[in-house]
Amino acid sequence: MIVSASADLAVIIWSVAEQQVLASVTLSEGTPVPCSIAWGIPNPSGIAFIGKRGPLTTWFSTDECDLHRVTANHSEIRGFSSDVCQMKCHPRQRDKVALGHIDGSISVFAAGKCCVSALMLE
Repeated sequence: MIVSASADLAVIIWSVAEQQVLASVTLSEGTPVPCSIAWGIPNPSGIAFIGKRGPLTTWFSTDECDLHRVTANHSEIRGFSSDVCQMKCHPRQRDKVALGHIDGSISVFAAGKCCVSALMLE
């Protein structure tokens, strides 16, 4: 499976083997175009995506067999001083997410807590 996002605000899960769409969601008008997508947030079958300056949106199934998905916006993850270019979740603690920015900074987020944007790489 692969997931794609586009400027028309569609996020689509594709089956490569079956060459077909498994699930899709169209984001509402005014939502930033997703610039980074990551699997495994908030659960192994979940997907998260974020616009250049936020917010982080999660898309996950409430049942493994159910392709009707639930989306949630995490509005506390937004308003960065630099555009997001990369997103990864912690391999064991799925509620922890790291965001890489084009200026070399890293923001770290843990569910239910504020986002920390204090790390600079040189």
